[in-house]
Amino acid sequence: MGDPKQEIVEAIQRMVVRLLATTRSGVGLALIGGFRYRLLDRGPRVSKGIDYHWGGELVDKRDELIAVFNRRLLPEVFRKFRYAGSAKPHCGPEGESPVVAVIQLAFWRDRQAYSRMEIPVDIVRISCLDDLTVKIIDGVAYPTLSDQDMIENKVIAVLARNFLQHRDLLDTFLFANNLAFDSPERIDRKLAQIGVGVSRAADRLDALTAGRDRHIRAIDDLIANQVDPDVAANLRLGGGAAMVFDSAAATASRQAAVFLGDRP
Repeated sequence: MGDPKQEIVEAIQRMVVRLLATTRSGVGLALIGGFRYRLLDRGPRVSKGIDYHWGGELVDKRDELIAVFNRRLLPEVFRKFRYAGSAKPHCGPEGESPVVAVIQLAFWRDRQAYSRMEIPVDIVRISCLDDLTVKIIDGVAYPTLSDQDMIENKVIAVLARNFLQHRDLLDTFLFANNLAFDSPERIDRKLAQIGVGVSRAADRLDALTAGRDRHIRAIDDLIANQVDPDVAANLRLGGGAAMVFDSAAATASRQAAVFLGDRP
């Protein structure tokens, strides 16, 4: 942390989301993911990319945003930071997925080694049960999901991802207070909507427990490298990565109880 390059990345991320929150092309785009927590909830974890929920055609929106970025974002970044840039569709299997359309933003300084920075912008469609809401930062209204939908989808990511992202465990720990009494029933509905089977969710929980030591090491690295230093110090005082893992894993297990059939 304290990396000047990361500070520029975050400044550009703020430029991106402010632009989309104040232009016609961004109407109805709901800011989600780690940078949503970082910007709108003052979360302590930095995020490498930006994620949006979109209810329409993903590729069409991707192409529309690329045009906006080329016309308005790239010149502004160059004016402010003297970084050249590009905005292109992401190439590769992930960029061609039917459930996500990815824009690859890249910035660099000519003839300056190791200056290149990449910021993926993922446009996805995720399960949400509440209407979109807005949060206001410095007079700008940012469309987003409800706090409850956000944290429930973090739990779902822990239960359903093919490859666990340890940031989902950390965010589950940090924002578990946004879960509500009806979250297990809502998570049950969401998992059914996206076609996750009971056996798969159960296997994910079993794998989580079996890999405890490995997951703790990964979370410890995450705390060291992607969490604000003062917050990281407090987390270590409170039990560190082991405490984060045990709490998040227990939360995921409790929230999956209805889906797994552990009914009163």
